[in-house]
Amino acid sequence: MCNNCKNRIAYKPKLLDGKEEIKKLLEVVKYLTQEREEQIYPDDVVDIFRGGKTAKIKQKKWDSLPVYPTEKRKILKTKELVQFALIDLVIRGLVQEKIILRKTFESSKILSSNIIITGVASSTQANANMQT
Repeated sequence: MCNNCKNRIAYKPKLLDGKEEIKKLLEVVKYLTQEREEQIYPDDVVDIFRGGKTAKIKQKKWDSLPVYPTEKRKILKTKELVQFALIDLVIRGLVQEKIILRKTFESSKILSSNIIITGVASSTQANANMQT
C-alpha cells in the first residue's frame, strides 16, 4: 500500500463539494470577459473571485462589480486553490484563454508572453447548472 493510501485511511480527509464556488468562478470569468475591451489576466480573475483589495482592483473599481464577493469563500479559500481551479477549468475547455507572444524589441529574437482569459465556453453555464 502506498503512502497516499495509508494517509487517506489514517487521516480520513473530508470531501467538500465545491460546485457552487466553481459556478461563482465561472460567473466572474463570464462577467469580466463580456463586452470588455481590456485584457483580463488569470490573476485578475483570482483576485476578484477572492475579494482582493489590490491597487488594481480599486483603480478599476472592480470591487463594485456584482460578481465581487461580499463574504469569504468556504471551499476555495486560498489563492493557490483558486488558481488551480481556474487552470483546471481551462484544461477542461470550460474557460478559454489566449497566449500572446510579443517581441521585447523590434529587432529582438526574445519573446515575452502573456496569458489572458478570453471567456467561458458557450455551453459551460448551461452544463454547470444541469450538473447541480
